[in-house]
Amino acid sequence: MKRREINLWSFDGGWLRPNIFELQKLSRASKFTKKITRLNIDCLKLLHITDKRLQILADHFKRLNIIKDINMDFMGCENITDNGLKSLSEGFRALKSLQSTNLIFYDCQNLTDTGLAIFSRGLKRLRNLKSLSLSFQGCRKFADKGLTNLSKSLWRIHSLRNINLNFSWYKKISNLGLSRLSQSLKKMKTLQSITLNFNDCVEINDAGFQDLCKSLSQIPCLENINLDFGRCISLTNSIFPGLCEDLQKLLSLKCLTLNFEGCQLLNDDGLSSLRKVLKNLIYLQNISLTFAECQDIGDKGLESIRKGLKRLPALQNVHINMASCMRVTDGGLHSLGKGLKKLVVIQKLNLNFALCNQITEQALPSLSEGLRPLINLQELTLNFIM
Repeated sequence: MKRREINLWSFDGGWLRPNIFELQKLSRASKFTKKITRLNIDCLKLLHITDKRLQILADHFKRLNIIKDINMDFMGCENITDNGLKSLSEGFRALKSLQSTNLIFYDCQNLTDTGLAIFSRGLKRLRNLKSLSLSFQGCRKFADKGLTNLSKSLWRIHSLRNINLNFSWYKKISNLGLSRLSQSLKKMKTLQSITLNFNDCVEINDAGFQDLCKSLSQIPCLENINLDFGRCISLTNSIFPGLCEDLQKLLSLKCLTLNFEGCQLLNDDGLSSLRKVLKNLIYLQNISLTFAECQDIGDKGLESIRKGLKRLPALQNVHINMASCMRVTDGGLHSLGKGLKKLVVIQKLNLNFALCNQITEQALPSLSEGLRPLINLQELTLNFIM
């Protein structure tokens, strides 16, 4: 059957503008809605999106019983409360065929742990769900309790293969919430991809991060790991030995993204441990490492990264971001250039050394010499803005 798709874009109010175009339009198109398999809704910063309108939307889910993919963006819709999440949760019960959903509640300031608990209970009824993406970035009333309730539901969705959770900018989420999430993740043995964003969650420290890594090491099918703990200012070098030991167990890992931007307690000694894990991930194809604004990381740390990368024969895409790492000098770039020669199958290379004010033009010949043997390179991005 040909896929049917409906897009309800709402840049200026559109169909959701009060007293003009209401959701009853979907009812009048009932013959069409019965064949819809994909639904996209964008309500970007529409302040008149209320719980009542979400309830109307959720009621229509009963007519969309074959829908497989839902994407809804409620970014900045400040009038949505826990009651709105409750309505969506009840509506989801009708979506027996749903396989993928992406929900964005960025900066919805009236959502609390209570609403997330109710919403989470609805998620576990989605028996065919394979991909789940939830963004609650900037919803500052959430805390460990909300993350705990979500975690309890996740491991009961046995069909899940991909998870993307964004809880960045949460000052109230701590090791407790992250530990509850970790306990659920290790039960999900068929997960293939996991993306977690806890950027600027300043209450998270080494113990919480280490618990997470141990849990990830027990998911044998993982092919993609994306961890954003940028600006988690309590993280120290102690995270690296455990990270290395645990990642080495993931023999199927193909993509690794680590963001520690602004983690000021990390230094060169920590990266020497990271080198040990990289050399064992022989099937790794894509790697992204961000240590921007880590003031104590310099040439020695860059040398450790180089030694790790040169032992990864399958690498195709490399992204290294060390912007504002003031201790990186021409010597570090010279060493990196020598290591790049080994990456003969690489197709994309992105190097960011913006605002590294000790790097001069004298480093460029060494870097250029390292790029010369990369005959498969298709895309090159270099940033040396001062």
